[in-house]
Amino acid sequence: MRHPRDKTLPLALVTAGMSAILASPALAADKSPLPDDVTSTNLPSDTELADSWARVALRANPGPFQYLAYEVTVRGQAGVVSHVRGFMGRGDVVSKTDLLRKHDVRRLFGWLRDQGVLDMPYPATASADAGKNGKAAQPAPLFDPNNPHLGPATSALPVFDLSFRLGGRERTVLIADPLSLADRRYAKLIAALRQVALAVTGEIAYQPPTGVMGTQGYLFIDSVPSAEVSIDGVPIGESTPVLTWTVAPGSHTITLENKRLGLKRETRVKVQPGITTSVELTLP
Repeated sequence: MRHPRDKTLPLALVTAGMSAILASPALAADKSPLPDDVTSTNLPSDTELADSWARVALRANPGPFQYLAYEVTVRGQAGVVSHVRGFMGRGDVVSKTDLLRKHDVRRLFGWLRDQGVLDMPYPATASADAGKNGKAAQPAPLFDPNNPHLGPATSALPVFDLSFRLGGRERTVLIADPLSLADRRYAKLIAALRQVALAVTGEIAYQPPTGVMGTQGYLFIDSVPSAEVSIDGVPIGESTPVLTWTVAPGSHTITLENKRLGLKRETRVKVQPGITTSVELTLP
């Protein structure tokens, strides 16, 4: 059984926008976000793609992100692409979600199968304290057969949870520093999903709050699909999700527009001083 997807937008919010997006003529006209070398002569069938996914999740990291995930999940006639990030100092995560056309999902999953991802071994990796206090690096398996998603709370190396399911077969491995391993399949899975997620959903940026405490209000803005944001008719140069945007207290008009899909929505909110007001919308 698949592990819970505990770090993404509510599925209802994703599902609510899918019909309109799939019907958009812009989606059919888009250039493929897949790299040119991601192709396969053994494309999976619809039956094989049912209930399939490819996922990269950063479980422990010495860098600025507490959590990071790229995922493509098959949902009917398209793939749902999710890009999720959790920032240091915040107790929540933010997610950008959009759709990937079925034939692109077929290419991606066929290519991953060709790479032998379903047969990736559970690697022995260096322990978190390797090399400290003059100790030699000792191999320490991170994979627990009883809980393949249980990673260390902290690590001197980035630890990734890699999961792939296709045609009823599933493989999950937990590895540290996969980019340094001789077996390049781990790195290929990470690179492919990262490139697809960023091409489809875009980056996630963070703007720290500004101004005197208590005199400014703040906006958290998110949408399905991702959209460019304007506040009071002025583009802010960011696409959803916008984690924190400083505004003056009072009423503001928020306009969300996805030009690629021809979708636009506007709403009005009232912002209180010192308070973060959330705007979470599905574009029609």
